[in-house]
Amino acid sequence: MRVFRNPQLWLALAKDIWEANRDQNLKQIAASLSFTTTLSLVPMLTVATILIGYLPKVIEVKNAFRS
Repeated sequence: MRVFRNPQLWLALAKDIWEANRDQNLKQIAASLSFTTTLSLVPMLTVATILIGYLPKVIEVKNAFRS
């Protein structure tokens, strides 16, 4: 409970975290993770689209458009 009442402990923690991560390229790491996540979503969406195409109701709609 002492932590919640003493804001200087929070400031000390924030300072320690800032000092520990100052020399790291956190923006570069975040950009790399975003890019990798985007690239991994493309195959999942492709597979999901293919699998949705095999649903019976979707097949009925396809056949209705063809005829």
